[in-house]
Amino acid sequence: MDGGSNLRSGPHLNSHVLGTTKGKSSFAVDCYKRGDYYNDGKHHTNVWYRGVVIDTHDHPEHAYYGVYSWGGNVNTPHDPPAGLSKC
Repeated sequence: MDGGSNLRSGPHLNSHVLGTTKGKSSFAVDCYKRGDYYNDGKHHTNVWYRGVVIDTHDHPEHAYYGVYSWGGNVNTPHDPPAGLSKC
């Protein structure tokens, strides 16, 4: 997952921001959900991923459980990758 990614309570741009990654972080993805479409100029998708993010760049290290991140911030071959279940 990219640094500077907002971690939200749901798959929408107006969902509450629970944190923002300080640097490239690990993201254990549980599932995906279609939500708000967003285009940042490089990526465009309405796929959002839910899971656990471990931000080792935060001091102290911080874990975020059950958070959503927009698909453009998550390094996957396709949105969503084959075989990943819907939330």
